[in-house]
Amino acid sequence: MWGICSPEGFLFDCDIYCGKDSSVQCEKLSILNKCALGSPVVLQMVFKLLSSTIPMKLQKYHLYFDNFFTNPDLLVHLKKLGLQATGTVRNNRVNVQNSLNKNAARGTYVVQHERNSGMNYITVMDSKQVSILSTMSGVTPIGKVKRYSPNEKERIEIDFPRSFLYYKKFMGGVDSHDAFCSKLLPPIRAKKWTWSILMRIVQSSLSNATVLRNLASYDKKTKVYL
Repeated sequence: MWGICSPEGFLFDCDIYCGKDSSVQCEKLSILNKCALGSPVVLQMVFKLLSSTIPMKLQKYHLYFDNFFTNPDLLVHLKKLGLQATGTVRNNRVNVQNSLNKNAARGTYVVQHERNSGMNYITVMDSKQVSILSTMSGVTPIGKVKRYSPNEKERIEIDFPRSFLYYKKFMGGVDSHDAFCSKLLPPIRAKKWTWSILMRIVQSSLSNATVLRNLASYDKKTKVYL
């Protein structure tokens, strides 16, 4: 099941994956059909938002997704529609490459900017090289993250590009939603696939109610933590 969630884990919309030739790749979204599977899925998930929101208000929204969905064509297309996006990207989906020394210190980064689309391609050294594409944020203002230093024998603060800090802060809503679903109502096995989908919808409803309750609660003692 594909889903689009808030950072807190509230499910806005979902779609059942029925195969490569399903409604995800309908004629209205055929512009990115030749790209990876994740591209038309993202467009399918934001279709209602694009059709019901005026362009001026679309600037308030920012999409985050992982490297299964991210490719330059998708980000450029979303930017033309008025939506900003950020996502980690696989090296084989980008024509140009950012080169970093394998022995580079943590926090070392290389950035390339595409002027026409306003897209930033940033590669940073963490425990390994990680690359990100963003049409919303770049390197500055530099932020701080804590990482373990073998030399200092403790966690120290190092400089990190701003795009990665935003990604870490707002990414993971779908994972949080899945965690709520599993904890609030354990999955029930069944021979009929229709029963599994029905129970998943019930799980998602309970999860959304829990997220709303947590957001509306000012008392930390009444919040549900998983």
